[in-house]
Amino acid sequence: MIGPGTKVMGLVMTDPRVEGHVTRLYNYLFGFNGLDAAYVSFLVRSQHLELTLNGIQSSGQTELLHLAPAHQAAAGRWAGVDGLIDTVRVRGEGPRATLGHADPATWLEPEVVCARALRDGEEWFGRALKPPPDWLDVVDETAFRPCKLTHDDFEGAPP
Repeated sequence: MIGPGTKVMGLVMTDPRVEGHVTRLYNYLFGFNGLDAAYVSFLVRSQHLELTLNGIQSSGQTELLHLAPAHQAAAGRWAGVDGLIDTVRVRGEGPRATLGHADPATWLEPEVVCARALRDGEEWFGRALKPPPDWLDVVDETAFRPCKLTHDDFEGAPP
């Protein structure tokens, strides 16, 4: 559940069938590490990208957005950057873009996403995150799995 203290990041994507695993991989990493964070997805048509980015920025809740390869050039223009960008920090005084640090052809590969998520997690939370042992299994899952809970986790939970 996203609350007032939840750190919100996300992916602006074009095709959930191709890009949906990115959200699952990040959220499973966050849940496995017990973080109050959410990685949300925004399904956006290219003609609505600028309007969407302006709206997300003005909301003040979302801290960072990754851009799927199909949106990277247009997002660069929006942020005033010459070139492809894959990350925009939208919270604060204005957008700060990061030039693409991964080849758009491999940007969505699960292993590349996992490596990026670990790097991002260390930067965002100030500590190395522990990768779940079955992390890549979520790529093929259709349901959200934030973390694994045991019987002991439910013992102290309110009814």
